[in-house]
Amino acid sequence: MNQVSFFDSLKKVFIFFYNSGKHKFAFVLLVSFLSMIIDLIGLYLLYLVISSLLQGKETFELWFGVITFPIQDGIILFGIFYLFKFAFSVINSRLQIKYCFSINKKITSHLIKYYYSLRFEELKAKNMSDILNKVFTIGGFFSELIFQTVIILFTDSILSAIILVLLLLFNYKILILLVFILVPISIVLIYNSRKKLSNSGNELMRYNENYHQTVVTLMHGIFDIKISGRFNHFFKEFTANITKLHNTKKVIFLENSYPSKVLELVVIFGIIVLFFISRKLDIYTNISSLMAAFATASFRLIPSVNRIISGINYLKIYKNYIDFIDTTYKKQFVLAVDSNIEDEQIKSIELKNISFSYSENKVINDISLKLNIGEITLITGKSGSGKTTLINIISGLIKTHSGEILINEKPINNFGSEFIFQKTAYVMQEPFFFYGTVWQNIAFGNEPIDINRIMWCIKAVKMDEWVNKQSKGIDTIIGDRATMISGGQKQRLAIARALYRKINILILDEPSSSLDFENKNDIISFIKDITKNEKLITIIVSHDKDVININDKTIEIF
Repeated sequence: MNQVSFFDSLKKVFIFFYNSGKHKFAFVLLVSFLSMIIDLIGLYLLYLVISSLLQGKETFELWFGVITFPIQDGIILFGIFYLFKFAFSVINSRLQIKYCFSINKKITSHLIKYYYSLRFEELKAKNMSDILNKVFTIGGFFSELIFQTVIILFTDSILSAIILVLLLLFNYKILILLVFILVPISIVLIYNSRKKLSNSGNELMRYNENYHQTVVTLMHGIFDIKISGRFNHFFKEFTANITKLHNTKKVIFLENSYPSKVLELVVIFGIIVLFFISRKLDIYTNISSLMAAFATASFRLIPSVNRIISGINYLKIYKNYIDFIDTTYKKQFVLAVDSNIEDEQIKSIELKNISFSYSENKVINDISLKLNIGEITLITGKSGSGKTTLINIISGLIKTHSGEILINEKPINNFGSEFIFQKTAYVMQEPFFFYGTVWQNIAFGNEPIDINRIMWCIKAVKMDEWVNKQSKGIDTIIGDRATMISGGQKQRLAIARALYRKINILILDEPSSSLDFENKNDIISFIKDITKNEKLITIIVSHDKDVININDKTIEIF
């Protein structure tokens, strides 16, 4: 990472924090600046105490002798000031922590909205583990490491500059000695760590993604992995990935810990050299104040220089994350707000000469069809023929490249995709359920909760007998991904969720694929009844001959 890209990353970070709330950011910087000034005053008082004690003075002199105290009163003043300094540092820390959490929440919320705003085909092409890695980690990196880097580069750079200027005014020889010690070593430390940290930064994002991937695979596939007896294989992958991730983090931690240790060692040797020179030349008394100044300045400069070096390193390490956040914030997107649209019922959907392509691959070519209320339409065709793509077009998940879609004989643009979403339920082969109760998975966040309608939906899908047998009724926990209920019950519960939303379009993807003969017949009969009774436009994607027998029309895609 060269100097230009370092300043580019720093600029992006400042712009992000500024745009995230310029007044809060400015206030945090102001309080941090005041904390730095208090640190500087504390450093000056520390020098006076050390100098007075080394020279055996009976008085404590402030501002070059303008104000004088007995040494005992000076020590008490010194203690009181450091109590105040401690209290102010606690306030500053609390303010920064609060700000960090707000930034973490803001970034994580933004990333979730960003991924929800992507086109369906874009989202399908992405690695879910990479998405989870970014959502879980980038907010923390920015709010903790990157934010602290900004504060450090702002306050410690100013503080170090002020200390060096004061040393120049006090005694230029000390300044020359400190610069001679610190500057070359700092340059060497930054140069030596540059390549290692640049490589580690590139690897960190990739290894984080791989680590999340193996954990997701192990936990989501726990039943299949146990049954197949392949735990050792997948656990070996997990071990390899977590080892690579930890080895990369070790390099980062070690490279960031070296500067403070090296600088501290060099400064200590500088003090030792000054001591022996003063003893050799018999000027210990004359040089004691200079030694006090050197030790005091070093005491504060070493942590500052180390934090500045670490801050520069962090901007190198997390450059990929900074660039990613900068890119997502530059993209304009608007998410549809939750709403309940009930003002118009969908009675028909007509597709005219619809075509769609993925890159150069044309999946849907000049298809026309009409779907009517109370009818079951079967979509069939060989694998890869475009059945799922057609369903995604009908449900509004993807937009066509050419052709026209009419809703109730009117162009779809008169309604918008949000209207289609609200009126459509897409029941996949493996419907999504979260860890919660029966009623929570039916309501699915739709508020206010209507218990009477939930009970009606349960009865409509013929699950009322099962629910009544449960000791907790609709408060029964169905488990993560509904592992506590059968495949047929999952299908029914997913349809109950659809009915609760008062949908007009019901899309079923291979609804009988995982069911036994008895459950399959039940679900087929149920689909037929629910389509007529609830006046639905039902679309089924299936190869099952029993399902084919209940449809009103068939659309075969080649």
